[in-house]
Amino acid sequence: MGKIEVVPCAVNPLDIEYTQLSTRFDAEYGILWTMMNPVGVPCFSQKFVDEVLLHQRSIEDSGGSIWLGGKLHPIRYSVAHSQIPGVFNLGGDLDLFSTLIRKGDRQALMPTCTLRRTK
Repeated sequence: MGKIEVVPCAVNPLDIEYTQLSTRFDAEYGILWTMMNPVGVPCFSQKFVDEVLLHQRSIEDSGGSIWLGGKLHPIRYSVAHSQIPGVFNLGGDLDLFSTLIRKGDRQALMPTCTLRRTK
């Protein structure tokens, strides 16, 4: 039987630069920490949701592994928390919703109402 070579993941969740999330990995416990820090009002904007979906896809695409320090580590736990004191559960952008409703802009409102996963 030949020698097995471990190669880096095609997508490493730690290598992606976000504007509204930050990540770190605790290799000792296999914990991928995801810190939510939405820009502006702490709510689910389309940009924030896009980054969360990209982050989740990167975990799936990496096969649930992190390449760190020259080694491949399994992600045993994924923990998300807010970096905004006293706020974890973010609501929708009510100002955006009301503006789009007043304008009658159904087309612009729809992406904010449904989360569709695309690959």
